[in-house]
Amino acid sequence: MAALQSLNQTTTDLNKTQNAVSTGKSVNSASDNPAIYSIAQSMNARISGLSGVSTGLSFAGQVLSTASAQASTISGLLSSVSTTVTNAANNAEDQDTLNSQLSSLSSQIDASANSATFQGVNLLSGATGGGVSYTSVSAAQDINGNLFVQNGANATASGLGLEGLSTTMKGATLDMGGATYTAADTGNTPAASTITLKNQAAANGSGTATSPATTTEFVLDDNTSGLSSTATVGTALSNAVSTALGSTATVTVGTDGTLTSSAFGSNAPVTTSDGTTTYTMTNGKSITAKADASGNLTYSVTTATDSNGNATSLAKVVDVNTSTAATNTTDATQQNTDRTTTLMTAMSNAGFGVSRANDGTLTLAGGNLSTATGSVTTSNIAEGTSLDMSGATFADGGTALTVKDGTSSTSYVALKSPDSTTSALSSAAQSALKSTLQSLTGDTTDGDVTVAADGSVALTGTGTSGWTTTGNASSGLTLTDSSGNSTTYKFFSGTDKTSWTSSLATTAGLTAGTDSTYTLDTAASNVTPSTSITASKAKPTVGTTSGTAVVQLAVSAALTKVNQISAGFGVSANTVTQLQTATSSLSDALTTGVGALTDADLAAESAKLTSLQTKQQLAVQSLSIANSQSSTLLSLFRG
Repeated sequence: MAALQSLNQTTTDLNKTQNAVSTGKSVNSASDNPAIYSIAQSMNARISGLSGVSTGLSFAGQVLSTASAQASTISGLLSSVSTTVTNAANNAEDQDTLNSQLSSLSSQIDASANSATFQGVNLLSGATGGGVSYTSVSAAQDINGNLFVQNGANATASGLGLEGLSTTMKGATLDMGGATYTAADTGNTPAASTITLKNQAAANGSGTATSPATTTEFVLDDNTSGLSSTATVGTALSNAVSTALGSTATVTVGTDGTLTSSAFGSNAPVTTSDGTTTYTMTNGKSITAKADASGNLTYSVTTATDSNGNATSLAKVVDVNTSTAATNTTDATQQNTDRTTTLMTAMSNAGFGVSRANDGTLTLAGGNLSTATGSVTTSNIAEGTSLDMSGATFADGGTALTVKDGTSSTSYVALKSPDSTTSALSSAAQSALKSTLQSLTGDTTDGDVTVAADGSVALTGTGTSGWTTTGNASSGLTLTDSSGNSTTYKFFSGTDKTSWTSSLATTAGLTAGTDSTYTLDTAASNVTPSTSITASKAKPTVGTTSGTAVVQLAVSAALTKVNQISAGFGVSANTVTQLQTATSSLSDALTTGVGALTDADLAAESAKLTSLQTKQQLAVQSLSIANSQSSTLLSLFRG
């Protein structure tokens, strides 16, 4: 019996060892080692999941590669035609030839965008249909369910704002000379300056999936930490959401840019890996929020869709961060200039071409911009002052212009050369300035106001009681009354109308316009010119223009947009590559870990196998001997 038990145990051990040698595993089932087997199975499940992640990322990488290649092709086409348009402007190329090239460009762009399809996914077509099932790609970036998402763009000719591209296409002009912005709300009351642009489809009411009717509103915002024009942005979004829902809705904008509204129901906002936050309304339409290339938060509200779910109407609101303009200088004129520069960049990021003339006029083109009446509008932009100097007359010591700001005012006084702010004033200038100051102080006693040759002033007697004076013609003369109201006199010199006008413009910071018109960045009600200078309000006015300059702006805007698209794809492609590398490394580490837990030591197992085989042979012989001895014993009883 002992021999049989020994043989059975040896056979069991031998079978286990043979299995370990043949599979290379020391733990093949839960019976081998329950704890280790459970851990190994869990790790193998993760390895299997990572394999799926790797497959998904590879697919996303191929989609991005396809889109990037075609985007580069489109960029090359636009760069080429940009050079052609520039040469045409310089060399007066035949318009028919240029228009033929522009038409061909549009067709080539559409062909490139529509051919960027990989397994039904196209990141450049801008809409589904025609073999395109998806305009975005997503893939699991880990086994926890986190997604990598790349939203597509519209890089067709229409999507790049090149509808009607020809030498006859029109652009809009926006005369901003002298305009003053308001870059914050007044409490909860919308007060921020805005500029609104409609594309042709919006103006015509004919939006489609490939060319949605789009209205873009730019809101100026000076806040250095978050949004301060939330009431203006919220009002614009509320109007758009009400249109999308078909009923009145209110959207509240937080200082961090987040949105809250009953229009979203119980739908929580979703933020994807590319930084886009989507708010879904109760009827399925949505708002997306994403920072543009300059960090300006841009909201896009889908207000209408087609049967495939493609947006046919969009309302965009761009919160333009102009805080740098507010913090870099305290000069109001320079602040407005800086705000305009920031606004131009935001317009460029939004797909519009924009340039600025010396007089502050903006020219806008591209983005399929409509120039129809009401397509380009402004709101809460203070009217500047337009000064017509054509009939101006100047007198030595006479006040040409007074600008009031709150409790202080500045008057600009003419001096006849060779009088200047550093030499003696003429007797005529002294007499004229004295009369002006007597009128200001209410002095009726001739000796109480004395004007020196250098423009300094002495105030004596009861007629000027409560008034103080500082400065002179060189530094600027300031008189202040007992209530703190002050008037500063600044002096400019010349010999005739032309030189006086030029000197006044320099001293007062006037912007030269056409003919004899100058613009002052101050509301007209605060400006008092001499009777020979005509002042009028210079509200931002809209006009139209055309020519190769407009074409160049449109093409440049399209080139900027497609390059931004390409840059986004490049960032995403790098992200995918990094995720693939991390996934592969993790999978390898897990595989190594499973092996360390379950792999057999083949050298030891092979030696053990030989030993057990020998032991089995000996056990068989031992059992055979035992059996023969039993037979001999039995034969004695038979005898």
